[in-house]
Amino acid sequence: MSARTPTRGAEPLGPRLERLLAAFVEEHARMEGFLAAQREALRTADAGGVSEATRRQRECASRIAALEQDRRELVALHAGGLRGETPTLSNLARLLDPVARERCLALAAELRASMGRVARESGVVRQATRSLLSHVHGVMAQVGRCFGDPGTYGARGSVGTAGAATLDVVH
Repeated sequence: MSARTPTRGAEPLGPRLERLLAAFVEEHARMEGFLAAQREALRTADAGGVSEATRRQRECASRIAALEQDRRELVALHAGGLRGETPTLSNLARLLDPVARERCLALAAELRASMGRVARESGVVRQATRSLLSHVHGVMAQVGRCFGDPGTYGARGSVGTAGAATLDVVH
């Protein structure tokens, strides 16, 4: 398993599963925070904030990918006990004693809820990004129209253009 959920020899399923689920919950909670930070940075047009939030999301996604690999290994190790059931963490939890099962099922439910929030917030941020980009594109098109057509006749007798105009945008 990864550095987040280290293997300890022939560790029993219960502690290993509980630690893995807790790590998944923790990383998804972090992702929720990074998405909220990105949305706020978009709202205030803070390019540095957007960049930082995006960087942190990538790092978090890498940690989640490592946990997913740990999940695959855990499921492969204990899939025989599932007797044909779908190899989910919740189904693995059903193999545990009642106390450990309840803890793990509660963590699995918390993880599902957090994953749903991350998916919704990702959609909101994606739409906000599209809206901001559309707005910037519209502003730049308007600026281009203002500088691009002087409204005078050119050498060929038609309305000419002033040529390329440049604009420095500083944030």
